[in-house]
Parts: sequence; structure tokens; C-alpha cells
Amino acid sequence: MRHALARAARSGSPYARAATLGTALLLLWLCLPGRSPGMRQAVSSASFVAAPAIGAWRCRAASRRADAWSRTWLLLTVALTVWAFGSALWIVEGLALPGPAPFPSPADAAWLLFPVLAILALLALPSMPRRRTPAARLLLDGISATAAMLVLARLGPLDEAAGRDLHGLGRWVVTAYPVLDVLAGSVVLVVLDRLRARLDDPGTLVALALALICGSDLTYALLSAHGHWQAGMPLDVGWTAAFLLIGYAAGRPAPAPRAAPPTQHHQLPVVPAALAVGALLVTGRLSHGLEPLLLVLVGVLAAALATREYLLTAENRALHESLELRVAVRTAELHEAREVYRRRAYTDPLTGLANRDAFNETLAAACTTPDQRYVGVVLLDLDGFKQVNDGFGHESGDEVLIAVADRLRACLRRTDTEQYDVTRLGGDEFACLLRGLDGPEDADRVAERLLHAMRASIIVGGREFFLGASAGVSVARTPTDRPPGELLREADTAMYVAKDEGGNRFRTFDRRMHSRVVERVALEADLHRALADGDITVHYQPIFDLTARRVVGLEALARWAHAERGWVSPVDFIPVAERTGLILELERQVLEQVCDQMVSWRRLVPDLKAGVNFSARHLRDPGVVGSVLECLSRHELPAGMLVAEVTESLFFADEDVVSTVLHALHDAGVVLALDDFGTGYSSLSRLSQHPFQVLKVDRSFLAEVGVGSTPPTILLATLAIARGLGLDVVAEGVETEAQLEFLQQQGCPFAQGFLLGRPVPADQVEALLLLTPVP
Repeated sequence: MRHALARAARSGSPYARAATLGTALLLLWLCLPGRSPGMRQAVSSASFVAAPAIGAWRCRAASRRADAWSRTWLLLTVALTVWAFGSALWIVEGLALPGPAPFPSPADAAWLLFPVLAILALLALPSMPRRRTPAARLLLDGISATAAMLVLARLGPLDEAAGRDLHGLGRWVVTAYPVLDVLAGSVVLVVLDRLRARLDDPGTLVALALALICGSDLTYALLSAHGHWQAGMPLDVGWTAAFLLIGYAAGRPAPAPRAAPPTQHHQLPVVPAALAVGALLVTGRLSHGLEPLLLVLVGVLAAALATREYLLTAENRALHESLELRVAVRTAELHEAREVYRRRAYTDPLTGLANRDAFNETLAAACTTPDQRYVGVVLLDLDGFKQVNDGFGHESGDEVLIAVADRLRACLRRTDTEQYDVTRLGGDEFACLLRGLDGPEDADRVAERLLHAMRASIIVGGREFFLGASAGVSVARTPTDRPPGELLREADTAMYVAKDEGGNRFRTFDRRMHSRVVERVALEADLHRALADGDITVHYQPIFDLTARRVVGLEALARWAHAERGWVSPVDFIPVAERTGLILELERQVLEQVCDQMVSWRRLVPDLKAGVNFSARHLRDPGVVGSVLECLSRHELPAGMLVAEVTESLFFADEDVVSTVLHALHDAGVVLALDDFGTGYSSLSRLSQHPFQVLKVDRSFLAEVGVGSTPPTILLATLAIARGLGLDVVAEGVETEAQLEFLQQQGCPFAQGFLLGRPVPADQVEALLLLTPVP
């Protein structure tokens, strides 16, 4: 307790420092020799009134906080007030009455009421259990602890009290003091076992203070029974310190509510029972027979412990059953979650159709069916879906895909067990699995029915779309030893044939189609070799300043002269390069050739710029910025001579990555140009989000010039927007004099096209640059 008060003093509270100092001074004064018994008794009696009065004042202040602790502090206020009143009454009796104070007196009634009220205050703590079962165990713990401690007291203080020569009410009062102290000590023991809180917790401090009072009372009883006690002994400091400690606890902030701890087996109340049995054995009471009082106490102790263990067993059984139920519920939840995960893993999240994994699994099972019938695959790819995405946005595109999925579901014959007949493989590509066919012609009829359904219009957001589809069909007899993936590849090949033939039709795979695949593979191999051997060259189309009538820029265009095929069109080899990833090496070689040529051309035209097309795949390459700047630095060219031309379509995948690269190039000084402006989706938003400096208007807008009397309003609006944003405009596809005249009238600064100049090899560019002014 001395350590608790010392810690309280170190906490910095003025009350704690004053209480610690006062207790220390009282102890020192009582221990000093040479003090008369009357003076000692007077000082001790004064502390018995002042200390509980101070504690009561602090508890009353705490009870006004109107929180969960208010009942505890109010009960302690009454208890301490009662004690202080009893002490004051005892002092008055000693001064007013001649001779020794009477026993028992009204002061004894007040002192005996104190432990009762203190016990009620402890039981009113917010952390005490309120539910039936924990409260019952708490009661049994209190009964067993009380019975055990009464046994110990009967062998000590109670035995001494019984031996005193008192009769009537005096005998009952003498006996009540140790009994109530034992009861209070038992409650303190049980409460501390339940709290298990820190030492500075208010509830713990109150329990320790009550324990100190009980200990002081029992020590007083033993000393008084043997005639060794006199007023003003240092023992009196125990009561004073306890009352001041209660006052300190009242000033502590209420602890935050804590979640109820899991069920615990509190064994601390069993300790007094063990001590009681040990004391009975040591004193020999068990061997000589128990007196009625001890017999009753031992019986109560045994009954309380037995009932306590029964409740613990029942509670453990209920807990075990609860855990089993929770495990069963959790197992069911996990099973359900696994099924949900399986459905999600095998389902396309947009359309609700099966996905590629589900299709492959079901196709493999269908190919091994030993029914000697046919299994077929119809692979469909929507015609014109890219225009929906580019022109109206991905949300409209998604709505179209959902409508297509619903139409395919309604069209395709299904059975209850065939769950994955319709599949979305990805993008706008769908696959239909046909099982139990009587012949290959059945697959053709299904494909024709599907295409007929796809020719009907699709209405999304008030807009009507006519898409159509291209389909490929592949059929095999079951069971087949061919890999299931081969059926899908054959249908894919047939579908591309149908698309190459104009779309909106289906084709059934045959071996002749295989040659086309071989041709495509051969073209890929030739492109690999052409890049390795440096056969890709660059032609340059001039860009004219229409005001100064001179060449101010060049657009670099890749060209491939094949030794056997002749000139291979970019329309043929650029898609191959993008599909195979060779586009990265191709654009690197183009940039290298452009930088090498620009070293000499910029001596003729210092402000000459060269435009190089960058694909989406190239801009998603993490090393693109470093490689571009390294190439410019190696040729000692300023970054401003390079115009990086990009199209809006590249933003539809990984826009955040592409945007980061564009800003990095812009920060390095590279000029950014948005090519084919107006043909993609959300063109204006791209201009505001990214640091473009040049706008290249698509040739399709110039086609309206000179046709009829309607002015090309979209082109006029585009020119106005560019002026407002401070962008340079390059009109592409100038092929007629009327188009050129219109651009000059509208103040378009730059243009390119076959009328002004066709793409030429590098050796013809110098002559073009020297022709100033140009026609």
C-alpha cells in the first residue's frame, strides 16, 4: 500500500502528494518516543475523522459525474461518512463521559455499517458480471471464500472473541467485527480475481483500500484480545492510509469500457478453502471432531465448491456445444463461399455467361463422351463492335455485350445439365458448345440461326446498333483423341476467314483454311528476319506551313520491301507486329533511322520536326521514355525536334500508365501530337487531360469539303477548339485544290496529303527541303 501511495504521489496529483505527505507525517509522529498516550490518542482520533471525511468529499464529487461508476462512489460516500460520524461520536463520548467509554456504543453501530456499505460499493462496480451464470459463479466464489475465511477466523480472532468475558449485545458486537471483516475480505478477494486490472484502476484501488482496512481491523482484534493494543499505535495509520487511498481512487478517470473477456476459470477463491482445510489439519480439529459452528462452515464451504464446479462443468459443456455449432455454421459458410468462388471463377462478371476456363473444362468433358455422336464449337466475333466502343464509350459497349449474351442464351438449345453452352471468351468474342449433334450439318444450322439473331438491331440507351457477327464452326465425332483446344483453334481460324471475306457470315473449318494460318505464320517469321536484317526502311511525308509555304515537318512511315513478296503494305505487317510484340523493335528502328537522318536535315531547316508514330504497346513499355531520350542524346538532337504521334485508341487500356509516359515525354521536351483526332471516343476530354501540343485532324473530315453546299461543321468546330486551346492543327489527307483552299481560308496553319507531297525515301527529302517556297 505504501508503494501505491508513492506511485500516486509521483503521478503529479496535488491530492496524491498531500495524502502521501500527511500519511508519512502521521506515521512518523506516532513512531516517535516521548509522546504521552493521551496526545497519541488525540492525534489518532482526529485522523479517524479527517481522513474518511476527505475521502467522502472526494467520492461525492466523483458521484456527480453521472457515469457507470456513480453508484459505487455514492455508496462509498455514505460508508466513509458513517465511519467519520462514528469516530466523531466516539471522541465526544470519551470527552463527555467520565471513565472509559461504554461498550457497545452508537459508534460501534456506525463502524459495523461501514464494511456492509463498502461491500455493496464493490459489487456495484461496472466491471462486475450482470448475466445470470457469471453472477451465480461470483456468488458461489464469495460464499466459498467467506466460509473458508470464517473457518480461519474461528481458529483465530473469532476464537479469541468467543473467549472474552462478554455477554449479551457486547458478545454479538465483538463477534460481528471479525465476521464482517472476513466477509469484506472475501468480497475483495473475489473482486480482485474478477477485475485483473492495472494497479491504478479505480476499482482495484478501492478493493486494496478495503483489504487494508480489514487487515487493520483483524490485527486490532488480535492485539486487543491479548491486551497489547492501546490508542495511538502506528497501526492506526493503516485506516488513515486506506481512507485517503479511496479518495485518490475517486479522483482517477473512469477507465474506458472493455469488451467482456472470454470465459475464464477463476481459481483464486479456492486458495482460502485450501488454507482453511490446512489449518483444520494443523490444529487437529478434524481428528478430534468439529464443533457445530465449524461443521456448518465446512459444510457450506463444501457445498459452495461442489456447486461451483458443477456450474463450471455445465458452462464448459455449453461452451463446447456453442463452439461445435459455430464450427458447423462456419463450415457451411466456407462451403457456400467455395461454391460462390467457383461460380465467380467460372463466370464472366459482365454478362453472367461462362468464361474461358469453364468452357475449356466443359469442352474437354464433351470430347470424351462415348456416344458416337458429334460435338461442335461455334466461335462468334462481333462486326463493328470497336466503333461502338470508340464512338459511344465503354459503358455503351458493355450494354451491347450484355444484350448479345441474352440473345445468344435465348437462341441456343440447352438442357438442364449443360451449364456452359454459351461462353464469353473475352472482349467481343463468344463461343457456343454444341453437344449431342447428329452430324456436322447440325452445327451449321445452329451457326446460321445465331447469325440471323445477331442481324437484328440492338437498342442501348436509346440508340439503335446494327452489328452482325462473323462465326467459325468446328466439329468432331465423340469420343475424339484430338486435344479439345484444337477444336477451338479450328473454329477461330474459320471465324477469321469469315471476317476476311467481309463478315456477317459463318465458315466451317476445312484443311484449306490451314494454309492461310501457315501464310500468317510465315509473314510473322519474315517480319522477324526483316527486323533482324534491317530491311525496314522509313519514308517521309512532308508537312507544310500553309502560310510560309514551306516544309516544317515530316511524318515517318515504316516501309518493307520483301525480296520475294515485293512491297508489303503496312496494313498487312503493322497488325502482325502489334499482335506479336514486334512493334516495339519496329518503332525503335524507325526512331533510330529518323534521328540519324535529322542530324543532316536540320542543318538545312533548323526548326524541322519529325513525327514518329508510337503504338499503345510501346507506350506501356516501362523503358520507352529512357530509350527515346537516350536515342536523341546519342545523336545530339534536341527533344523538341521529335513529335510523338499517338491515337486516341491507345487510351482504352491502361490509360493511367500511358498518361504517365506522355507527361514524362512532354516534361523532357518531346512534342506530343494526337493523331486521327475525332475518330475516337471522348476526344475533347483527351485534350484537357494530356499535354498535347499538336492536333492532327483525321482525313475523314476533309472529305466533306467541296461535296454539296453544306459546310464541314465538325471540321470548323475542331479548328475553333484548337485555337481556343492554343494547339497547332495539322489537317491530314489533303487531296484536292478545294480542300487546300478551304483550309487556307479558315486559317488552318499546317497540312499534309497527296496533293502536297507523297511519302518519299530519305534520299529525296533533301531536295524537297530546298524547294522554298513550295507550290
